[in-house]
Amino acid sequence: TQADIEKIKCIGFIINTEISKPDMVFYSKLGINSKRLEELYAEGGEESYESEGLIFVNKEKLKEYALNNNITPAALGSIECYLRLNNP
Repeated sequence: TQADIEKIKCIGFIINTEISKPDMVFYSKLGINSKRLEELYAEGGEESYESEGLIFVNKEKLKEYALNNNITPAALGSIECYLRLNNP
């Protein structure tokens, strides 16, 4: 729920050049643990069609994950925004 969001900020803008679609990338800090997040995700929601599932990746291994897995261009761009913010 919105009450579970402790902090949210825009960390970048990306464009999916395959479909010329711009996206804003947000970082959010939640006041719930991963188990509760999975429960809420499983309940679905208005925009649940936007994703296929959740994965949890240790932030120290995020770059390695991005390089070694088949992820969408938007996900790759979002990870790059996060890494630039946290590893200047």
